[in-house]
Amino acid sequence: MTEFSFSYNGSNYRGIFNTREEALSAALKGIGGLDVLPQTIYVGRRVPADPHASGLARHVVAMIRARAADDLDDMGTDYLARITPGQMASLDSSLQGAVLGWLVKHDLLSARFGIDSVSEHPVPTVPQTHAETNLEVSSLGIEE
Repeated sequence: MTEFSFSYNGSNYRGIFNTREEALSAALKGIGGLDVLPQTIYVGRRVPADPHASGLARHVVAMIRARAADDLDDMGTDYLARITPGQMASLDSSLQGAVLGWLVKHDLLSARFGIDSVSEHPVPTVPQTHAETNLEVSSLGIEE
C-alpha cells in the first residue's frame, strides 16, 4: 500500500497518510502551530529504507577464499578464483533473499523510510483585513 508524508522544509517528513491529498490537508491544518509560516509544503511517497542486503556475494566469496587459504596454505589460493559474473549474480540473489528473510523473521527491518515522488504545494496566503487603520500611538515605551 502506498503511503505519503508531508514536510514544511523538504527535509523532515511527518505523518503517514493514505493519499497525497490527506497529507497536504494535514499539513495545511498544522500550519497554525508553526512559528514561521512556510511558503511551500512538500508531499512525498514513503518508501522503505534500503536494508543493505544486496551486493554481499563478493564479500562472502572473498571471506571463503581467505579462510580456505588459511586452512589449506598454497592449495587454497585457487579456490573459487574462477567464478563467472552469472554465478556471482546468482549467489548475490540467494544471499539477498536469505538476509531479507532473516530480517523479516526477526523483525529487524528498519522502521526508517525514504521519500520519493515529491510534489510541491504553495501555501495559500491569508488575505489581510484593513479593520482599523487610524491607530493613535499613546506611548512609545519610553518611561520618564
